[in-house]
Parts: sequence; C-alpha cells; structure tokens
Amino acid sequence: MLSSNDLRNGALFVWEGDPWKVLKYQHIFKGRGRGKVTVRARNLKNQAVREISFQSSDTVDEADVAKKKLTFRYRTREDLVFDDDLSLPLEKSEWEANFLTKGEEVWVLFYQGEPIGITLPPTVILTVKQTEPGFKGDSVSNILKPATLSTGLPVKIPLFINQGEKIVVSTETGEYRGRA
Repeated sequence: MLSSNDLRNGALFVWEGDPWKVLKYQHIFKGRGRGKVTVRARNLKNQAVREISFQSSDTVDEADVAKKKLTFRYRTREDLVFDDDLSLPLEKSEWEANFLTKGEEVWVLFYQGEPIGITLPPTVILTVKQTEPGFKGDSVSNILKPATLSTGLPVKIPLFINQGEKIVVSTETGEYRGRA
C-alpha cells in the first residue's frame, strides 16, 4: 500500500483496476483542514491521462509492474518489436518510439504478464538526419532552426549544429540538450 503522499513523479499505482504512472504531483494544504493530493497520471493500459485527487490520509495499492531489459529490433506500423519476438502495440508507447534506435536496450514494463510500455533514460543521443546549414556569424544569438533526427522526430536545434552530428535529446520533452 502507498500513502497518497508517496505518489511522487514516476510512481506506479493501481486505481480502478488499472496501473497508473504519476506524471505530476501536487500537495495542497489549506489552513486547518486536511491536505489534498492531486496527481496528473497516465493509465498504462490505454494511455489516457487524467487528474485524480486524494485526501492526504488515503492509500492506494502499489502497481506490481515487472521490468525486463530487452533490445529494440524494429518498428512496424502497429508494433514495436523487441528480442524474443515480443511485440508491444505502438499506441502504448507512441511517444517513446520517437527515441528508439535499432539495437538499443530499454526496460519493457509488464503488468499481469502483458507488456504495457517502455521506460527510457532521461536523455538519449540521436543523429541529425536533415537540417539547413548554419551560417558563419549566426552563433552569437540564441536562434534555433528546425531539424529531423534519425528516428524521424522533429526538433529545434542551434544554428551551429549540422547534418550528421550527434546531439543529446530529452526523452521527457523532446528538446535539444546539447552536443554528444
């Protein structure tokens, strides 16, 4: 059992029979009354996002989610395929698919024996597949230009980054973090 005060960002819990992952946690305390915990959470089975409120004294069951490290092989129109011919429906990890490269090892999450999603590191290194060339003298200002990465993810990068360079990208926001 988890106290509602333990539902920090990234915590996994069971609500209405489904596993949920906390995306944002907020604790509100007003005067003499009991505190209120509001979480923005994602249902790991159907990817629905919802705000759920609890009293500070409420408890929830901890989700019994198993993790297994697998190697990503390829992507089809409907599935992400890993080692052991394990297929994960694309709609369960559509955002995370933007950061997967062939041969990369990731944690696949299982709930009651069924794959429900993947966990990525906070940042990944990807190659710039297509962008316009930067011009000399443009490096003084903080102007960004559009680029497409090797996985197909569109991102804004500084003018001094060229096609073929490797960059660090945040898996949470999809933003440029630096050169690799």
